[in-house]
Amino acid sequence: MTADLNVAPGAALRLALPRTLSAWVAPLIAAALSLVVPSPAAAQSDPVLPRKAALGAQLSELAIGVRIDAVVPKLTAQTLGLQVGDVITQLNDTTVRTPAEVAAWLGTQVEGAPVRVTGERNRKPLRLSGTLAGRAREVSADYQVSYGQVKSERGWLRTIVTAPNPPGTPSSGVQKHPALMFVQGIGPGTVDFALTADNGYAKVIQPFARSGYVTMRVDKPGVGDSEGGPFAAVDFQQTLDGYRQALKALLARPDVDPERVFLFGHSMGGYWGPLLAREFKLKGIMVSGTAFRTWIEYDLENTRRQGTLSGTTPLDMHNLLQDKALLNSAWLLEGMTPEQIVARHPRLKQLVAESFRPSPSGPQYSGQHARFWQQVAALNMPEVWAGASGHVLAMYGASDFLTDASDHEMLVSWVNGLRPDTARFVLLANSDHAFLDTPSQRDSLLQWGRPGGKVNTNILPVLNEWITPLSGVALKP
Repeated sequence: MTADLNVAPGAALRLALPRTLSAWVAPLIAAALSLVVPSPAAAQSDPVLPRKAALGAQLSELAIGVRIDAVVPKLTAQTLGLQVGDVITQLNDTTVRTPAEVAAWLGTQVEGAPVRVTGERNRKPLRLSGTLAGRAREVSADYQVSYGQVKSERGWLRTIVTAPNPPGTPSSGVQKHPALMFVQGIGPGTVDFALTADNGYAKVIQPFARSGYVTMRVDKPGVGDSEGGPFAAVDFQQTLDGYRQALKALLARPDVDPERVFLFGHSMGGYWGPLLAREFKLKGIMVSGTAFRTWIEYDLENTRRQGTLSGTTPLDMHNLLQDKALLNSAWLLEGMTPEQIVARHPRLKQLVAESFRPSPSGPQYSGQHARFWQQVAALNMPEVWAGASGHVLAMYGASDFLTDASDHEMLVSWVNGLRPDTARFVLLANSDHAFLDTPSQRDSLLQWGRPGGKVNTNILPVLNEWITPLSGVALKP
């Protein structure tokens, strides 16, 4: 299962962004949005979480360093005087040779910190110095945007809240609005972007912000401005606590009507969402591209689906699934380490090497700590949904190769059996896991992770039709 639109896919698929694109989106996605300009953050009663630094440049890799391919206005690269074609070899005292190394260095720096750039321009030495600009902040004429923080068990996490503009004429008391809590999927992708961005998440959230809803997003531990890293050490329950604290803060806002709070959970957000709806009374939950069966069932079916779409023969698929079933039982149910699995089942040595990536924080599987997936596999999703509050809208994109329609249909059938007429299933034609307009699962698989692609907005009328009777506030097109 994929995470949020710009992250590693789920249990079976691994697809990397091209080097130049990775450098563009990794720590700098907000910087790359030309419609976003700096503005003061809202005053906070808690200690202000520093804004992480942004270079504001598209980078590509050379043998001697990284090349500047494009410069974003009003951020560090432009203010320092960096130009297209310049090569960076060192940032302060750190040698950098790849866009990933630049991104890692920026992750340790905050807005206002001094920076020295060493490199080349036209094959001559280049030395520049100045101050690091922070990640861009969104401003909008349609709604207010504030950057805050909540304290989770792993540290302070960045929140981004939009709220309706105050009425033009004075009114008595604080007006209360419906609210949306957005919960993304797995992986280290940030939700700190302008809602004018051309990605599926922004296209879903912005109509709520423009229509008078208060909206809340929160970056995970170790992502964006958030503390609590490294991300590689963060597990499922620790991520859940971040969402818990953000939802608690949303419900406590004086401008939020606690009787009209909704949650949108995408991909793994369809796991965190109902867990939150067990703890907090919500009016409704929207999920898309998620799972309902046991995680091991999902993982095996996902492997078969993606392998079949990729051309794996039935014979090879049979052998792979036999081995994968054994591997999943060993590490997800018995809690064995990769080393223990190989010692007990030598035939799994190659599959273990392909499945797990060692890191200082512990073994990584599909972009998350192995412990993360063990916690997921321990969940009984029918039991979770049985205790979840609110109406349910389960949506599945017909071109989604990472999840299956049957999970969403089973979820709706189960909830309606417990609470009749409170859950609805909708199939979204020509829409994939990232809400991109795609004709088939295979087309989505072939295009996954590549630049381009147009968001299919057919999800918006579905959301509007479902939520308007529940909230009393229609979504603006």
